[in-house]
Amino acid sequence: SPPGPGVWPQTLWDGRTVEEFAVVVKLFEEAHVAIIVAEVDLKIARDNLRRAQTEATALLMAYGHGVRARLGDHGALVDSIPQLWLRHSSRPKGERAVAA
Repeated sequence: SPPGPGVWPQTLWDGRTVEEFAVVVKLFEEAHVAIIVAEVDLKIARDNLRRAQTEATALLMAYGHGVRARLGDHGALVDSIPQLWLRHSSRPKGERAVAA
């Protein structure tokens, strides 16, 4: 059977009591749980943002196709449609300028 409560040392090597150590361990565990909850919330928020961006991109592409189908490829309204992606250079890789 284990010894009674007065037998175990009540102070640690750095002078802190066992009770202080238990409080610190409890705070550490609570902080760990809070971090896990925050990471889950962040993952959910990023997933919601990704879905919203995908939906917005689809709507903008449909709008752009509709305007071009109705008005042709030129015109003030067609030119005002935002570009969703950067245009890629049509030059072969070997002819691209190399930054010094």
